[in-house]
Amino acid sequence: MRRFAIVVLMAFLCASATTAECGPASARIRKGIPEATELFVNSGSYEGVIPPRMVPFTRHPLGFSYACQLLYTIEIWPGRSYTLGLTFPSVNQKLCVTFYDRWPLAPAAKAIRLPVGPVVKTNPRRDRYLWEFSVSPKSTSSVLYVLVEVSPLDGSPAALPHTIFVASPPVRSTQVMGQGITFLQGPHNLLLVNEESPLVYAVDEPAEQSEPPFFFLLPLPGDLIQNSSFRQGLNQWLPVREDKPVEAFETLSVHADGLCLQSASKTEIEGVRQYLNADVAGAVSLLLRADVKVERQTLGGTGSGDQAPVFISVGYQDEEGREHIGGDAFRVGFYALDPVQSDQAANGQKVQFGKWFRYKTDLMRLAPKPAKIRYIAVEGNGWPEREGWIRGIHLVTPGEKK
Repeated sequence: MRRFAIVVLMAFLCASATTAECGPASARIRKGIPEATELFVNSGSYEGVIPPRMVPFTRHPLGFSYACQLLYTIEIWPGRSYTLGLTFPSVNQKLCVTFYDRWPLAPAAKAIRLPVGPVVKTNPRRDRYLWEFSVSPKSTSSVLYVLVEVSPLDGSPAALPHTIFVASPPVRSTQVMGQGITFLQGPHNLLLVNEESPLVYAVDEPAEQSEPPFFFLLPLPGDLIQNSSFRQGLNQWLPVREDKPVEAFETLSVHADGLCLQSASKTEIEGVRQYLNADVAGAVSLLLRADVKVERQTLGGTGSGDQAPVFISVGYQDEEGREHIGGDAFRVGFYALDPVQSDQAANGQKVQFGKWFRYKTDLMRLAPKPAKIRYIAVEGNGWPEREGWIRGIHLVTPGEKK
């Protein structure tokens, strides 16, 4: 199953991003992996706060010498139309909202600055904006990045509360006439592109939402995995230990937060596997996405290359007919404890203890490329005590085949 979501990343741009209308911009980034807050499309408005933290720019499209910013990512269906809504208090400030077609720090990232006026104003205490936009069905990514920047005209930063939502189908201008809303047009058929390199960032869901996320249980077209959120228990998943199916498992448990891989004494590799045998030959992209968390770890890094609290494997046949299964499969392990030796982090992705992280990578960048996906596995391995979680895993083939 697939979730529609927005991720709020309180991150600072740290490298130049090529922009279509705004011009390049750069700023410092905080140390460590940026934290995020996840929302759901059509789940009502989320009340957020832009922190009173000024970010110095070397160049900026609006000529800001300083600005406060938030980076949002919106997880959507390509081929559909949407409305992005923002409401801010009427304060002495300049506003810039920019769409990115991929991770903003990617060398080829394209940016489109949204119009922010003329402003329709019937309430002197707040400004309300609605942008309608659509995403091309030929997109190879389902993620849109939105950078919201505010610069106080008097140069004094202050916490700025706001509300934000994304709706589909879009809100029509006839539905909001006379309500003091600035209705504006965003890009049409925006082409979203997958990142060339693996991407990881921290993500948390808000404690409360005004409405339940009814899109939560809708599958995304192109997702090869069934019961990807484990909300149906282990349905469609086969428990395995040391690469063999088992009926009685010892380190697995399913909770509201997802699948837990926990061991206080066992050292065996145990997890779940889903056999797919899916033809992906000629696919433009094959996006592996997973939300993972590491709570406890005793053996640092990934040990011998396959020992981590959470380990993901994808077995496949490549376009030249060779099989990549078992130790030859694509593998990535998530660890929070640094290894004693630097060579004990093979196939590893470093995260932080106790935080949810989203990992994304395009498997069509493997050489040779996959032609048929045999299986996907989620396992835990390594010295006890260890504890890892996964609450969503997807293998998506968006866009068209070549």
